[in-house]
Amino acid sequence: MTKEISHINTRMLTRSPLKAKIVKVDSPTLFWAQLQNSHDDFQELIEDLTRRMTRLHRQLPLLPDHEIVAVKEGRRWQRGILTQIRKDGTAEVDLRDWGRTIDRPCYEIYILEDRFREIEWQAIPCALAYIKPDPAKTTWPRQARDLTKFLIERREGWISILGHVDELGALVKLELMNESGREIINIKDILVDSGYAQLTNCLASVTVHEMTAFRYLCCALNQREEESSVSAPAEDQWDAYRYLMKLRCVTTMEERVHQHTSTSSKICKDCYKALTDAEKYICTPVFAHMLILEDSVRNQTNCVICRKIIIRIQPAEECPSCIEAFVECNKSHLETGWGVPAVSTWI
Repeated sequence: MTKEISHINTRMLTRSPLKAKIVKVDSPTLFWAQLQNSHDDFQELIEDLTRRMTRLHRQLPLLPDHEIVAVKEGRRWQRGILTQIRKDGTAEVDLRDWGRTIDRPCYEIYILEDRFREIEWQAIPCALAYIKPDPAKTTWPRQARDLTKFLIERREGWISILGHVDELGALVKLELMNESGREIINIKDILVDSGYAQLTNCLASVTVHEMTAFRYLCCALNQREEESSVSAPAEDQWDAYRYLMKLRCVTTMEERVHQHTSTSSKICKDCYKALTDAEKYICTPVFAHMLILEDSVRNQTNCVICRKIIIRIQPAEECPSCIEAFVECNKSHLETGWGVPAVSTWI
């Protein structure tokens, strides 16, 4: 049996400031940090892995039952988890030491030997505590995401853990040194002063967007396991949320919309009526509310004939009905590009 790689348990970490490097940023309430106190051990592991795989990678081909893998990125080899294999022979690998995913041909993915599985995954999912987006917004605006990315990505600073999301995630205070190196700045204060965030007295309200969807998935996944009295592993919950972030909520703005079966081009009801019987034969109705992979949506919001806007697209994590559909759906329907209908039980 292959050895699993554990995660850093944030409940076991000190509440004192921890030196860290921010390695990936999605928003003020979802970014990944590597702790400085394990930096040397991790770098030594990556150097050993690179030397080992440079010489012997062809002796370690990927096997169907192996999910923990080694892939080359630039001049170095990295650890990862295989999250998706596509029909075109490519695969998605989650680099959990870095909080991001990459795509590689399957023939460039190899087994990770047990000796490189001793150290925990290094990237800790974090959220800034005691802030929330503008109440008029359902999510962080693009400007807030971009500003956060500009301010903290690939920067070193100090995180103070104020709360937890299970054992994997942390609600934190983040401080960085300014460019002159003479002053410590609080990232939360910058976002508030810029008008992109609001202060709140409630620590948990930091989860208004990303963490709300994540917590819903936690509850839903754990509910499925109640009969066996075994909770869904926290890493599975994070995997589910990371997958949800790739999905889009698609709703039609007309009573009936059709699409071409081969090109997925959308056609409004008036233009559909004007088609010949042969043209109608190769079109299918579109569900009024769908959950679809981002790659399959292709930002097609207009009728391909008259260019009228007939489709609305938004991130799936903003839609409670889509989150509910995601928990219950057959994921293979998403992988094939067809999507699944989002039938709401929400009022």
